[in-house]
Parts: sequence; structure tokens; C-alpha cells
Amino acid sequence: MIFWGGATGNVWGDLLFGWSQSAGLPVFLGSFLDELVVDVPDKLITVFIVFAIMKGLPKKLTSLYDVNDEVEILD
Repeated sequence: MIFWGGATGNVWGDLLFGWSQSAGLPVFLGSFLDELVVDVPDKLITVFIVFAIMKGLPKKLTSLYDVNDEVEILD
């Protein structure tokens, strides 16, 4: 909000921010909604991509890290 007045440079977020300002909502709330629309889907998509990559790794590679579910003590 300090540098760009609440806008992010993202089309979807800035459309929502512009709407919130034309509706008379506070700048802080408009900026929060802007970030919510942009950041939450971004993070969810990233988590799904990482999950798909992890599931797509060969069993030969993942078996190197598959131990017998016991916590090792390094004493």
C-alpha cells in the first residue's frame, strides 16, 4: 500500500481493488481482498504441483527415503 497505493500489478487483483475503491471501501480492505484473490490460489496451485511431482517420482528414488517409521536417535 505504501509504494503502489494498494495495487499489485496483477489484472485480477487490481480489478477487484478498483471495484472496492469505486464501491467506497477502505483502501486497506481493498488491498487485502486484492492480495487474497491473487495469493491464495497461487499458493494452492503450487501445493498441488508439488504434490503431483512427488507422486510422479519413480519408486526407486522414493524408496531411498522410505524408512520403517521409527524415529532414529542420534545419541
